[in-house]
Order: sequence, then structure tokens, then C-alpha cells
Amino acid sequence: MFKAIFKILILFLLVSASALAGDTGTLNGVVTDSVTGEPIPGASVHLAGTKFGAMTDSDGSYQIKQIPAGCYCLQITTLSYETKEFCNLEINHEENASLNISLILKITDIGKAISFKAFDQQMINIRVFSPAFNDSEFIPPKYTCNGLEVSPPIEIYDASLLYKYNSIALICFSPDAPSGVKIHWVIFNLPARELTLPENIDNAIYPDLGKDFVDIRPVQGINDFCNIGYNGPCSPIGQEHRYIFKLYALDTVLKFEENEIQKGITKLMLERAMAWHIITYLVLEGRYKRE
Repeated sequence: MFKAIFKILILFLLVSASALAGDTGTLNGVVTDSVTGEPIPGASVHLAGTKFGAMTDSDGSYQIKQIPAGCYCLQITTLSYETKEFCNLEINHEENASLNISLILKITDIGKAISFKAFDQQMINIRVFSPAFNDSEFIPPKYTCNGLEVSPPIEIYDASLLYKYNSIALICFSPDAPSGVKIHWVIFNLPARELTLPENIDNAIYPDLGKDFVDIRPVQGINDFCNIGYNGPCSPIGQEHRYIFKLYALDTVLKFEENEIQKGITKLMLERAMAWHIITYLVLEGRYKRE
């Protein structure tokens, strides 16, 4: 009797382990210098917003195991090379996927490149706000993963002072995510002089903002949930997180290749394009605690 129970238990454990393995995949590859082709050791290769990642070995190789099936953004970072991202990366059950990556040496510090033009005194009178919640207050559940998860309305007070600027870009992010900063929304080429974002903007690359714009076409990029458009606050249960809506006033309308736009403009790509075009920025902060 005992032997029979023991055999059943072993069989159950084997089946469970097999089922668990079937729900995950593996990603591997090699990271090299784009010019010399030499391997780059010590690069961090990780899936944004998750605990899954690896460092490249002396031969530039990496392997990330037991990745739950899903859609991810892969980010590769190292001190001497520009950060690179691959979004819409699908990991399937029992898949052994391979992705080789080439990196470009840093020419300049992108953090320093995102600098400001001469300060404009008029800008101190401009404020960004939302009719749905006040700055530093809680975001209503309607705009979160516990509700309809529609984008909140965003407005700029006295936007007439932005008459000399060409466009607005918006990045919404949470600095408190367990894995670090998590991007919830990327949208740019918004008209500076009449910026009123209605709630529930459709999650399309070229969203309908309820009016026609002659010289500018708003564009939405891809977030860290592998989606185009907005994904709302969704902090771990019982934790209160901050969500920052950061609007940049630019002296230009940003241009990307159509194939880049269709694939998804990431926060990093947007920051690079904005470099040296930022006049100033405005910040609206909301909070959310998922029960």
C-alpha cells in the first residue's frame, strides 16, 4: 500500500514539474560590438518590469531561463555602450528563443543631452493638471487596472503661453515599481497651443483626440506592458505607488520613420529624439494603492 502511494506521489511530482516547465521559455544569444564584432562581457540583459535577466559572460553570451510565456521588452545596458531595447518580444511555452544583439559605443551622455534651452520666465505661470485628480492625490480606480483602465484627462492651464513652442511629449511612469521605473504611457507630437487630452484616448498609434490638426499628428508609443497607448496604475496589492505624468515642451515636431512608429516608439527612443529640443517640462503626480 505504501509503495503504491509513493509511486503515485512521484508520478504527481513529475507531472507537476513537466507542466511547470511547459509554461516557460528560454532566451539566449550573444552581445557584440556593432563595429568590431567583438563580444561584450558584463552587459546586463533583462526583461523590463520583471526579475528575469542575466549578465553576459566573457564570450558575450547570455541565457535567461524559465521565463513565463508572454510579451516583453528586452533591455540591454552597459557603461560604455548605448542602451538598446527590443519590445514586442514574444516568449512562448517551451520555446528556446535566440536573439543576438549588437551595441553602439556611446558618443555622448544621453542624460546630459536632454537639456533645456534658455529659461523662459513666462513658463512659471503654466500648470499641468487633471480634472480627475489633484496633484499628489489618489488616482480614481476608473483609470487603473482595477477599473476601466482608461487614460485620464490632462490639461494645461494657460496653454496660450506655449504659442512659441511646436509640440508636447508626455511620458507617464511609476518610479516605485518592484523592478525599477515602469513606463505606462508614451505619447508625443501633441499640439502645444491647444493641449487638452480627453479621457479614454484609444490605444492606437495615431489616436483620435477629438479634433483635426493641420500641421501635427499625435503619435502613441509602446509602454513596458508591450502595448501601444496607456496602461493604468497597477501596483502590487497593498502597496502605494506614485505615478508621474511628465510633459515636455519642445521646439520641434518629432520625426520618426513609419516602420519605427508601427513597431512602437519606446521611452528611450523618444528621449533621444527630444535631446536638445526641450524648452521646459511640467509634472503631475498621482498615487494609487491597489486593495
